[in-house]
Amino acid sequence: MRLKCCLLSAAELIVTPKSSVMYEPIQVFGKNLPKSSEVALRTTLVNTENKFHFESLNRYRTNVFGSFSSAFSPTLPGSGYTGVHTSGPLWSMRPMEGSRARLQMEKIDTELEYQFELLDSNNDLLG
Repeated sequence: MRLKCCLLSAAELIVTPKSSVMYEPIQVFGKNLPKSSEVALRTTLVNTENKFHFESLNRYRTNVFGSFSSAFSPTLPGSGYTGVHTSGPLWSMRPMEGSRARLQMEKIDTELEYQFELLDSNNDLLG
């Protein structure tokens, strides 16, 4: 009898490019995830100096290889946008309570840092 054993790799979330200007598209790619299952991508932008807190939550179904891409995978119901768009996780962000309504900076050269979190169907952190 032959047994085949494999180790599950840790979930990975890859955002490319690592740095860009606002009008350049970004792609979010998840891999080593549960196959054919629902995952949620939470994208957050917080800047206390400019008093804003924006967030989006988008749901995707992973493929048979356990991956998804914002450039190729359609969103599921309950997402911040519908369909496929490479930069959808960014442009679908909405202001949270207490935030400025618009993304307008005091200083134009302010660098923005987005945070991406990958959650399973129970909203537990995957990566």
